[in-house]
Amino acid sequence: MQHVAERVVVALSTVGLLAACSAAQPAPAGPTSVGSPPPSSSSAEPAGASSLRLSDGSVVVLAGQPPETVSTLGYAGRLVLLDGGCWGFADHDATYVLLLPRGTQPGLDGSSVVTPDGVTLRVGDATFSGGYGAGDGTPQDAEWRAAAPRCFDGRRGSALISIEVTEPAVSATPG
Repeated sequence: MQHVAERVVVALSTVGLLAACSAAQPAPAGPTSVGSPPPSSSSAEPAGASSLRLSDGSVVVLAGQPPETVSTLGYAGRLVLLDGGCWGFADHDATYVLLLPRGTQPGLDGSSVVTPDGVTLRVGDATFSGGYGAGDGTPQDAEWRAAAPRCFDGRRGSALISIEVTEPAVSATPG
């Protein structure tokens, strides 16, 4: 009877060890869903908001660290060029200053950008994405405005994540 009890203890110990090991495994890498914040960027990039000037002279604002939770709502709209050359996002209600995830880079043509997820965006693209905003006067709002003051003249920002192009800009269509 003592051998049976020892086997039960060993079996339970092994099950407990396996459960602890499997719980400690990192989540598999993959695309970010609309309802989750984007993956962290490398430590070489600035932690706060910044701006990116493209060779065509337009300016794209890059958001700093996203909030811990992001709405699962999706946002449909079109990327536009605002007065002053800043990229914007126009939906059915208003036009906002567009903020893209840190790690977004200029495209090879000088007038597009490529997000960390590998999505190429151009002014005129219709998009669907997750996103978030910042309340007036909040630290995040102040950080965004400091990154590109001329872009925010009378406007609020809208940070988009997990962007998908639903209709490319006319100029991006092969002719």
